[in-house]
Amino acid sequence: MALLNQQLQRWLPTGLKQFLDRLANSDEAAEQPEENCADLTPEQIEQLSEAIQSLPNHPVNPEAIYSDIKAALEQWQANPQSSNNSLAILSSPGVAIANILAHDLEQQLAGHEPPVLVLATADRARESHQIESLLEQRIQQTGADQDRCIVVIPDLSQCFLRSVDGLSSLDFLQETLLQNPCRFTIMGLDPVAWHYLGVVSHLATYCSQELSLPKLEADQLQDWLKPVIDQFQLQFSRHSALQKATNDSPESRYFKELAALSNGNRVVAEQLFLQSIHSANDRPEALELGVPKLPNLPSLQESDNYLLYSLLLHGEMTLSALADSLGEAVPTLRYQAQALQQSEVILLREDRLSINPTYDPELRQSLALNNFVIDSRD
Repeated sequence: MALLNQQLQRWLPTGLKQFLDRLANSDEAAEQPEENCADLTPEQIEQLSEAIQSLPNHPVNPEAIYSDIKAALEQWQANPQSSNNSLAILSSPGVAIANILAHDLEQQLAGHEPPVLVLATADRARESHQIESLLEQRIQQTGADQDRCIVVIPDLSQCFLRSVDGLSSLDFLQETLLQNPCRFTIMGLDPVAWHYLGVVSHLATYCSQELSLPKLEADQLQDWLKPVIDQFQLQFSRHSALQKATNDSPESRYFKELAALSNGNRVVAEQLFLQSIHSANDRPEALELGVPKLPNLPSLQESDNYLLYSLLLHGEMTLSALADSLGEAVPTLRYQAQALQQSEVILLREDRLSINPTYDPELRQSLALNNFVIDSRD
């Protein structure tokens, strides 16, 4: 009995405080209405989605990218060596780096000598053992096999496959481009793919420079989404729990939270932005921005982790390419992919599977904890 009294006395100062904290939090949560786009009409959701899609691809000025690329090119032209003839540009899936490299950069360097040659990477070969021969064919068609040129690979993730036969293409690119000092190679890819290549191949070792695009800050997201806020006259909810934690304005608090939850990823941010819009309590015809929230990642099987990791590596994949990367039969994988679609962890658009952006931040952390080659900070 004496021991019980001692334990009770030790518990009271902290246990009572924890109980009261939970009670206060539950009261606070009860005060908060469910703030998402569930109460919007299909027409409103469609209009908002179209307005968001019409925004520029990326809020960051691409001039910063061009400046770094031109500096690297000048260094190589002054002293062509295999130690300074390549540049990897790392960006999150939300940044249209492939479009920037495939179109905008070509225009920026129009008339440049040596010539700029863009290697088509929009579609990977259907079979993993054909990737290397297809790359060789595209290099010849583009003229990237000439003695002196600048080769742009907009999306390196489409130039290999995470499989036994799908990695030989990396050795081919390394020998054909990176080890030739007369050719300067610019590659775009996700940090997940870059870390993976650093483990399974020597390509990352031979790449002389890497550039990581900065993550988006709260003020950049605010400026970028302002046209949509103005168009629909969106108001910022004053019932947010965030209001008690800071003296910032509701708008400032909202975008700080949005930047933190999205980890500076444009696609994640735009989805969270859309999902946080709801009808105002006092004026149902008006729209408000509530608290942005990340959904909880559903429980995953070990086989799900391998499937999702392949999608993180390659961005978008057909079911057949995904089956090839996992060494599974397509019918077997189709059932697994459909289950993940139903839980909305993955999306299907025009026969290509991809990760649902809103699950991306938590998924990366989960895979890192399960010892996959990934940096959860990216």
